[in-house]
Amino acid sequence: MESFSSVLQPGYYAEFQCTAANCIETCCAGWGNVVVEKSTYECYKKCKYLDLVEQFSRNIVKNTEADETKTGQPYAFIRLENGKCPFLTRERLCQIQKKLGEQALSITCDTYPRNFNKVNEVLQRALDLSCPTAAKLVLLNKQGIQFEACQINATVRNALLPEIKGGDESGSKVYRYFNVVQQMVIRLLQNRNYSIDQRLMLISMFCEKLERLTELEVSEQKFTDDLLAFEAEVKNKALDSIMEKCRPDIGTQFEAMSLLIDYSLKGSTTDAFRSCVKKCKAGLDMKGAFSMQEVVEKYGEAYSQYYQQKIDKYMYILENYLVNNAFKDVYPVGPQINAFFDEYSIRRIHMIFIIKYTILRTLLIGMAGAYKQDFHEGHMIKAIQSFEKTIGHNMSFLKQAVDFMDAAQIQGTAGCLLLLKI
Repeated sequence: MESFSSVLQPGYYAEFQCTAANCIETCCAGWGNVVVEKSTYECYKKCKYLDLVEQFSRNIVKNTEADETKTGQPYAFIRLENGKCPFLTRERLCQIQKKLGEQALSITCDTYPRNFNKVNEVLQRALDLSCPTAAKLVLLNKQGIQFEACQINATVRNALLPEIKGGDESGSKVYRYFNVVQQMVIRLLQNRNYSIDQRLMLISMFCEKLERLTELEVSEQKFTDDLLAFEAEVKNKALDSIMEKCRPDIGTQFEAMSLLIDYSLKGSTTDAFRSCVKKCKAGLDMKGAFSMQEVVEKYGEAYSQYYQQKIDKYMYILENYLVNNAFKDVYPVGPQINAFFDEYSIRRIHMIFIIKYTILRTLLIGMAGAYKQDFHEGHMIKAIQSFEKTIGHNMSFLKQAVDFMDAAQIQGTAGCLLLLKI
């Protein structure tokens, strides 16, 4: 349990209300399992309700591979049955909460879809877009996401929050100036003078500069001056020529993304995501022994004839998707202290960010080809929510996706531009 007096959150955060049994999907739909920490596991062991005791024994297993000398190791798991929680009633309500109270829920069940990071002693909190209710709330805001700093008392059950410490003791300037970096990233992502793809091209150049400055022994003054100089270049459109010179290669883009989409279906997923993939393939005539060349042509047609005109109208949806994920994931540096995930370089974190977006865009282009003029914001919300449920949480898949790109020599800023330019 940890308490905070300062909070930074998107304006939508206070509006969120769980719709419980009325939701179109259960919280853990499509997951492989749900983590249970030691204190909650021991609480279940003391349970006096015989029907629950039997279910705990059958459906919760200890993590025999856990190294108890390391923090953050999952102590036990709730085994899901075909992606469904065995503790749900017929009305899709939680038996554990009903009989033992909310305090008996695991941390995962208690906090989802809320996401927490600790940045310079400030609690940064947001919502995860894999929740259907959260996705609608966050994505449909045409004005874009605004952030608010609050001086309030906030308590978080999880004492192992991902953390960034930006004090002088921090070994890296990028962490000392993370607040500046974070604000610049959000401004770039919300710069509506550029298309979404162009904004991500600019972010790719920014991350390259950021990593170079991090690796070099430069003064703190030069570090901050160079970041501000980059923002001035964007404002003066000095980087536009680089984006214009980049030649599109939709064949390479599509083949890489379609392979990753097919691979993602081999793991735990939801019916909604499979439905979106099926519609995407139908829109590109991917049936039987299809010709990849013909499919790539269909992909280009779907983009130019249907997707492009619709995305101009619904650009705010993709903007909100990217801004929310950037804030939620403390992108592009990741936390210094994280009990649950490995530490990555800026280059690798950024490539994951771009891969997620380009897989999603491929899915949306195919769906636009299927729905044609009827393609609308509801289709986008469904695709984004189900995509985040299937791929957004799957770090194993995303690691393999980056390795796949490395093997294909799609790397660095040049590789990101190749994936983004259509």
